[in-house]
Order: sequence, then structure tokens, then C-alpha cells
Amino acid sequence: MGDSPFEGLAGKAKIKVETGAALEAAKACSTAIGIVKGCRDLIESRQLNVFTMSKLGGAEVYAPERLQPRFVSEATECKDTLGKFIDSLEDMVDMFKDAGDKYTGTDELSASELATLNRQKTDLGGVSSNPGGKDMSGAVKNAGTYNPTNQDIETRDGKIYVQHNDDIDKASVPKDVRAKPEPVEGEIPYREPSSMGWRDLYDLGYRIGWTEITEDAPIWGLMASQLEGAAYDLSQAMQTITSTKWESQGGDSALTAVQGFSKSVSELAGSFKLMQANLQYTADWLYATNSCMPVSPDEGCGDDVGEVQELYRKHYIDGLAQTQKMFPAEVLPAAPKGAIGPPPPPPKKEDDNGGQQNNGGQQNNGGQQSGGGQQSGGGQQSGGGQQSSGGQQSSGGQQASSQQQGSTQPSAEFVAAQQALANQGKGTGQGTTGGSSGSGSGSGSGAGNIAGTGSSTGGSGSDIMSSLVSTLSGVLSSLTQALPSVTQALQQIASTDLSGAVPDLSQLTSLLGQYPDLATAISESPEFAQLIEANPQLQPIAEQLGLTVEEPVEPIAMAGLPAEEAVDSAAVSAFPRASLPSMPDFSSLGDLVEPVIAASTGVPVEPVGVGTEATHGAVTEGASAAHARPAADA
Repeated sequence: MGDSPFEGLAGKAKIKVETGAALEAAKACSTAIGIVKGCRDLIESRQLNVFTMSKLGGAEVYAPERLQPRFVSEATECKDTLGKFIDSLEDMVDMFKDAGDKYTGTDELSASELATLNRQKTDLGGVSSNPGGKDMSGAVKNAGTYNPTNQDIETRDGKIYVQHNDDIDKASVPKDVRAKPEPVEGEIPYREPSSMGWRDLYDLGYRIGWTEITEDAPIWGLMASQLEGAAYDLSQAMQTITSTKWESQGGDSALTAVQGFSKSVSELAGSFKLMQANLQYTADWLYATNSCMPVSPDEGCGDDVGEVQELYRKHYIDGLAQTQKMFPAEVLPAAPKGAIGPPPPPPKKEDDNGGQQNNGGQQNNGGQQSGGGQQSGGGQQSGGGQQSSGGQQSSGGQQASSQQQGSTQPSAEFVAAQQALANQGKGTGQGTTGGSSGSGSGSGSGAGNIAGTGSSTGGSGSDIMSSLVSTLSGVLSSLTQALPSVTQALQQIASTDLSGAVPDLSQLTSLLGQYPDLATAISESPEFAQLIEANPQLQPIAEQLGLTVEEPVEPIAMAGLPAEEAVDSAAVSAFPRASLPSMPDFSSLGDLVEPVIAASTGVPVEPVGVGTEATHGAVTEGASAAHARPAADA
């Protein structure tokens, strides 16, 4: 196999093709390989385009020294191009064989369909990716030779005699070949007509021959015809390779190349047609030049050398210029465009805090923090680590946003409130409270774990803390979608065994410090005020959280209004819009802030627009048909 774009493609893109379609495509590719190899064999065995320099006019007129190698190099380039097509076709056969063999069908296949599938797999395995070249010797014999336009010759004793014709028509440039020619790089040099004497012009006519060219031209046409047939068969087979019968990872580009491969074979056939047309045209102007050159080496009375010089320009020089423009450009086999294979995995997402986070382990956010130590009253707790209180629980790993280093320590009232709430939970039962220890930079979790059992008549600490969490969650219900960190903090508190301990509130304290508008909305909430009124022991905890407790508002009866409207009006008086907290930066709160405040105060609020940012070879002198210059006809 050669280095083609289809080499190993089935493995790279994990291609699977419906077995029947893969079989037809593989067979068409194998047949095409034999045809392309047969064309390459013809170029090599028949030495196409290897013309004798003197037959092209000889070095005396300069041009053949460049024209003859140009014909040879074109044949060599075409042979190399055929090799590239062979490599690609061989790799395509292997690709289809592998992809068709991987196909397993569907679960709904019947027994007969499964038998057909297995038979197709067997046939597919027998398709050769390295068939021999097609024998085209019989087709070459039938192709014959090309006769130049306006040819007027006779053969005597094995020699060709050209009838002299001063008025022979100029060769016509082919117009019906649409293949792309190569760009012309510089003009092939030629001998100027004015430098050509009578004897020079006679010798030119005597040297010129066209039979080598007329013998090769039909072979190029034959190869073009064979390639056109292969292109058609490929196009029919490739029509079955559709997206519904093709499955791959990163192989969409390969599917496009497979479907367009027959077009590139057709374009190769077109380039061979252009080579045939070029040879036929060259044979036409060589024959015309030969027929109009002097028939005698000596200039006779009444002969005009100037007229013959112009005939040399008209047929030879002008024909040379057109031949140079008709060498076909190289055609390459269709190849996948773009990378082949599964797409790379997405890049690893960086933590928003700019640090590294390992759940249940270490947090780097300006420093390390250890919230608490070990305690016998309900298990072991660390600030973000592991807690045991009748079972094992992970509190979420680490906090989404730790308190800043150097923040204030919990107040004595806050600690006392925690202890009081814990004592309410003890009741008359027996319990052992262990000691707590905590160390670290910044503020830790405030207190250790406090465990106890029993109940009290005034309501347990767990009930009160549950009420606090429920109230906060109700006030911030709409904001939790915009502030994932608030959601995490509330979930962490709610998941704590409140019957055994007051949870670590440091994360929530930090968040309310970062977002003072949240604290304001909570403080102004009637539900929160009523909670504090019913449970004054929560006052120190609320203050530690940064919540200012307001007096609950009593409905005020207003003359002339129904009772329901009087309540609404009283709420408006107690919480007018002008008294809402100033919110200069809504980027962290989003569009949900205003609706939440409205829900907590009962005052309808117009939405505030929040700006969003769009994310977006050496030539040997050979013999051709003998040529003798006849005497001019009387």
C-alpha cells in the first residue's frame, strides 16, 4: 500500500458500513484498480510521448529541445498520478472490507437476513485490493492511428509521399476538451522566420514527421475511455454509501471524500482526453508545416523565400504556442479534508476561584483552613471534612467560598446562643459533651460538635434551627438558582443532623457578607421578623450572620378600604420602594433579585435590566515511417 489519505482510515475513524453497500463499493474499487494499473502499463510498455526530436523539427529550429522533453515529462507525471490513484483505491478496498466486516446489523434481523449478511461478509473478504492490471492490448489494436486533418499522402515502396500544398489550412485548436491545462511558464524558444533561408526551410520540411504522434494519440483516448467507465462504476457503487449506511467517529470528512472519489477519476480521464487532443493538434500543424515547405533544396526562379517564411510562422510557430497551452494539469485523487478521528476531549475546566479543589480534602483559596478538631460527643468533625453523628456524612467537601483571612471571631453571644440551643435539645436524657478543638488561619467553624439527646417543652434546638433554615430558604428561593454558592450553603446546613449540633454557619455568614443585598432582603422579610419574635434566642445568631432584626409589622386598618386592601396598603407603607436597599452592582445577583425582594415585602417591583455579555528519459533517435520529399506536381 502507498501513502494515501485513506490508509488505515477505518481504524482511525472507527468506520462501520452496511455490509452490502461496502461489498459493492469494494468490488468497484478493485475493478478500478485493474483499469488504472492497465493504463500505467501502457504508458510504460509503449513508451508513450517518447518522440524523436528531429520529427518535431530538430534542434536547428530550437523548439524541439524543449518540446520533446515536455512530452516525455507529461507521460511520466501521468504515470505517477496513476500510481497515486492505485494507492488510494487499494486503501479504500481495505477500508470497506474492514468497515463492512464490523457491521452487525440490527436486533430485528430475521434468520434469512442474517444468512444474507454472513454471505456478504464472506464475499467481501474475497475482494482483492491488489488485482493485476487489465490487459488492453486488444483495445489498442482496435484503436488504430490518427490521420492528420487535410492529410493528402500516398505510399510507394513503404515510403510516404506528401502532396505539396502551399494553401493548406491552419490547424484548428480543439474547443471541446474541458480539462484544466497546466499554467504556461515561459515561452518555448524558437528560431525566428527571418533567419531561415531557403535551404533551412527545405530541411525543416524534410525532417518533420508526425507518425509517432498519430500512433500515440489514440492510446491516450483509449485510456481516457477506460477511466471514464471506471468512474461511472465507482459513482454507482458510492451512491450506496450514504450517511444512513455509514457510521464513524470523526469520519464525516472521509464520507465526503468517498462520495466524491469517482469525480476525481472522471477528471483524470478528462486530462487524458486533453493529452490526446494535444497530440492530434500537434500532428496537424506538423503535417501542415511539412506539406508547405519547399520541395527543392535550391531556390528557383520566381520563388519567394519571404512567403515560405510566413508559412513557417503560420503553421509551426503558431502551432507550437498552442501546443504549449494544452498540457493537462495534474489531477489528484479525492482525499478527506480535515482531521480524521474522534474529536479531542474538551479542555479541563479551571476552578472559578483560580485555585484547586479536591472534595473532602484540601482547599486553596488564599490559605488552608481547618475548622474543627475531634470530639467525643457525636463523632469527629472537621470544617469541610467528615462528621460522624450516628452515621457518616460528607458535608460537601469544602466550602465554595471561605471567609477572608483575619475576619472577626464569633461573638460570645453567638457561642452562648449555640450552647443554649444545644441545651434545649438535651432535655432530661443523658449525654456527654466532648471537648472541641479548632485551629487554622482565619476563622474556623466557630465551635466543635455538640451532641445530646432528649427534648424540651419550649421547642428543641433542632426545630428552631430548622425554622431558621426554612425561612432563609423561602426568602431566597428565587435567588438560589442565580447563586449556586447560597444553594450549597443552605444544603450543607439542612443536611446536618440538627438534633445533635448547631451546624457550621461560617460559609453562610461569608456569603451574606459578600452580598449585603441578600442580608437586607432577609432582614426586611416579615417571615424572618416573626421567627425572631417567636424565638428570641436566635437573635445573637442572626446578628452574627449580619442580619438586622426589624419589628414585625401589624396590619393597619384604613378608613374606606376593605380589610384585604388595608393589609396590602399597610405593607406598602412599611416597606416602600424608596426604602429598598441600594443595589449598584447587579452582576452578581442577576435578574432574580428584584422579584425576590418583591416576594419578601409584598411590593410589586418593576424588573431591572441586567447587562449580559454575549459568549460567543533520455530519448533515443527512433525510426518512424519513411518520408521522402517528392518533386512538386506540375
